[in-house]
Amino acid sequence: LENFLNSQAEALNESGGIHGRNLSIIISSFLPIGAADSERVCTELMEDNEVFVVMGQFLEDNALCITETHGHPYVGHFGENQERKERSNGLFFAVEMEQTLQRTAGTSAMIAAGDFDDRNVAIYYEADPDLAYAEAVMPLLYEAGVNVVGTYSPGAATTDTVANEAATDAIVQRMDADGADLVLNMSNIALLIQSIARVGLE
Repeated sequence: LENFLNSQAEALNESGGIHGRNLSIIISSFLPIGAADSERVCTELMEDNEVFVVMGQFLEDNALCITETHGHPYVGHFGENQERKERSNGLFFAVEMEQTLQRTAGTSAMIAAGDFDDRNVAIYYEADPDLAYAEAVMPLLYEAGVNVVGTYSPGAATTDTVANEAATDAIVQRMDADGADLVLNMSNIALLIQSIARVGLE
């Protein structure tokens, strides 16, 4: 990837760059789970390397280090929502549809398709910022007469895999005890789907 990006930058620079300015690529790798490594790479990019725009993928609110704290543009795969855009002093942009709209549109399509008919629905979200997505879809479900058994969150994932699994397993067990037979996910799917398999929720 690094060789490809650098070759693209060289070709662009040979044709005049961007508005007469040469493009250089700085690549940094980091562990996106938790805030510590995200803050480290943000500081390296913004203060040590003085980059203008960051492209990549930070999780939760961690990209705000780029857009809010340093006022620079950020282009990610996902994560754009109204709160993050309002807090940002630089452009916060994701190539995926804005997150709240994505979830309300998807939920509306599922309602129209009858996916919730005769189902006991649990709404799941992981990190606290994702509660806004759960709150956005709940009125749609209630208006459609969908039986929502509860809203569940294990809290934001940490770098402790065992603790993450235990917290998510406990949530899935609670969903099961509450009679959920369909989980509407508002957040990261990886921990949730693994817990569902371990707990045996059909």
